[in-house]
Amino acid sequence: MIEETLKKIIEAEKEAEEITRKALEDAKNTVSHADEEATRVRNDAREKVKRERKQVVLQANIDGEKEYSQILAKGELECSELKKTTSIKKAAMNISKLVYEKYKEN
Repeated sequence: MIEETLKKIIEAEKEAEEITRKALEDAKNTVSHADEEATRVRNDAREKVKRERKQVVLQANIDGEKEYSQILAKGELECSELKKTTSIKKAAMNISKLVYEKYKEN
């Protein structure tokens, strides 16, 4: 009877060791998978940020070109109006006055 009890204790200890070994192996696998998943998520996030940054820069360039074109068109229109309404003789006189005032002291 003591032998039988000892055998049961030894078997229970072996079973407990096997359960512990399996649990440790499962834990290692879980940690490994978690690390892999974290790396994948981090890499995916980096790629998403790169794509979004490229889109923002592209849109900013498009918006900038549009704004530039509008400013240029407005300036051309104003210049055209000035040409129509400005007397060349008066403009030349004003320019010569400005040049004279700037350089008269030198």
